[in-house]
Amino acid sequence: MTAIMDFNHCYLLVDLQDVESMVALKVVSGWAQRVAVPVSVQPFLKPKINTAGDVPKGSDAFEAYKNKRAAARNLVRAQERLRDLQRLGLTEVDRLSPLQWLQIHWGLLQVAEQSANLSMLFDKLFAVLRAADGRQRGDALEILLAFLVSDSEPSVAFEMDKAHRDLRSVASAWQAKGVLSAPSLWLNGEVFMGVGHLPLITDRLLKLGLDK
Repeated sequence: MTAIMDFNHCYLLVDLQDVESMVALKVVSGWAQRVAVPVSVQPFLKPKINTAGDVPKGSDAFEAYKNKRAAARNLVRAQERLRDLQRLGLTEVDRLSPLQWLQIHWGLLQVAEQSANLSMLFDKLFAVLRAADGRQRGDALEILLAFLVSDSEPSVAFEMDKAHRDLRSVASAWQAKGVLSAPSLWLNGEVFMGVGHLPLITDRLLKLGLDK
């Protein structure tokens, strides 16, 4: 099934293959407990677009400048990624296969309209990433998926093609609402990129009286 979204609800949108989304899940988990606000997690897997082939080439000097700028951006991204890995105490998050990541993101759709315990979700996902070998990783993944689908209909079962379709459908729905990237937070019709806006969101909640 494709989750039906209540756009007035509070959502954390993630792409868990990106370590920044893992950090966001951990940070928002603690924040949600402190302000007593239910938060649902949804996958936001934006299709990668490569428009380089469609952009006319400039002069040699301009192309050289573009290459230097791209290299500088990649260096910054690599440094930010290393920082996030250190914050989580991980050395890498790319130990899972594409199929396993698909199963995890599909699992998130099964609890999208529920306010899952974010701390438990993070802990079980973290156990998958910290697993020492493939067998332990498979066991931890099984536990995580069982947690995600525990309150779903008994007939819910993973189907690869349908999972791809559902994830694309959800991403399209969020894009239509103005979401550009993950991690992002959505609250009462507003999107906040990253988790740096949590103080502002808390202030909004105080004014709305939603933290009571």
